[in-house]
Amino acid sequence: GTMENSGVDDYKGGHLFIYDPDKEIRDKTDNIISPGELINLGIPVEGEGIYSLVYDDSHNLIYGITYPNGVLFNYSPVSKKIRIIGYTIEALHLMPHDVIKIRGVSSAIICDKEGNVYGSTGDSELFKYDIRDNKIRVLDVKMPGEKGREYLVVADAFTMDKNGLIYGGTSDGF
Repeated sequence: GTMENSGVDDYKGGHLFIYDPDKEIRDKTDNIISPGELINLGIPVEGEGIYSLVYDDSHNLIYGITYPNGVLFNYSPVSKKIRIIGYTIEALHLMPHDVIKIRGVSSAIICDKEGNVYGSTGDSELFKYDIRDNKIRVLDVKMPGEKGREYLVVADAFTMDKNGLIYGGTSDGF
């Protein structure tokens, strides 16, 4: 696979991995003598880098979103399988130039208490992956941004409080 406009024709894709810090060996002053174990789980989406990850503790799944095409996937630590869910926005492939396309991929994703995944699509929109019906939908809400620059607004950070309210932070540039 290739990564668009990267100048790298043989880019295979980003690797998902596990790092076990409990296997680090430390000296008496807490300096690391030997690192923990790192396990390569493979490339979830060929030719795509991994842009963001989130853990869904209600279903024991790891969700990720890729760059440059915004593919949502999950990994099950139990079955050790990767599942491609789909594009977080179909319109991403219709965007006319690279700056807009880069800004169309969500920099952050989050899971709610039920295991639904949220992120941004570009153009100030939020998406929701509904775990019950296995569909990605663009929500009918717009994130705040500067007038005339709405197409650049993406979510760069999410967090959730103990009541399940999701808070997010945006940017509309680099």
